[in-house]
Amino acid sequence: MRTGSLREWKPAEEHFPLFSIPAGNLSSPRWFSLRECRHIKCGRVPCGNGNPYFCQIKAPSAKYLDMISPAAEPARPFKTRKKRLTYEDYVRLTPPDSGNYELHDGKIIFMASPTPHHRRLALNLSRKMADFAENHQSGEVFIAPLDTLFDRFNTLQPDVLFISKERKDIIGEKKIEAAPDLVVEILSAGNTRKEMLHKKHTYEAFGVREYWLINLDKETVTQYMLRDEEFESQRFSFNDEIVSEALPGYKVRMSSMVAKEI
Repeated sequence: MRTGSLREWKPAEEHFPLFSIPAGNLSSPRWFSLRECRHIKCGRVPCGNGNPYFCQIKAPSAKYLDMISPAAEPARPFKTRKKRLTYEDYVRLTPPDSGNYELHDGKIIFMASPTPHHRRLALNLSRKMADFAENHQSGEVFIAPLDTLFDRFNTLQPDVLFISKERKDIIGEKKIEAAPDLVVEILSAGNTRKEMLHKKHTYEAFGVREYWLINLDKETVTQYMLRDEEFESQRFSFNDEIVSEALPGYKVRMSSMVAKEI
């Protein structure tokens, strides 16, 4: 831009009130930065070397400067991802010997205490199953609360589980250290669809051979059998006979397990 001539800048009117600065007879005129222009008052000022011409530019408003100067804005906080908890975190953060917590994909889940009807069915089923497994020397049956570790980020507490004698080495001092052969879950009022889908996916992905899902309200049992690393399901009523594959020879009608109050 040549010195000593009228130089106009015509930006958007709403952002720039008119004011003047001297052009001066300089080979490289000094221009104020946009931030500095905010502090210059409107009006013509005489040129320092007597040049009668003025450089008419318009001072940017605070609104415009804030818009074009992101570096001047306060830094926005970064969104941090929540830590994915491990089994060690789960043990440290939950009450000892409590059956009211599980670890789902690195997140601790609270589970409400079961009802007497729920516990009655679980105890009767586990007792009959344990007697059968002992008499046939098939393996061992356990009942919740008992941590069952599938990996570092998933620890569940099935209501009833069976481990064959061939896999007894997964029975640790404080927890079950791999997927059981047979798992039984009894639905409670507090169970969500998301929670139960996660459990089904975990049992399937880690190789649980057989999974029973008992619905007390509908009096049904859904039996999942692992076939080519995927579950195939079949639904039974409480009056139907259910035959287990993971515990060979064991069969039961769930109606006989649902005892009435004394």
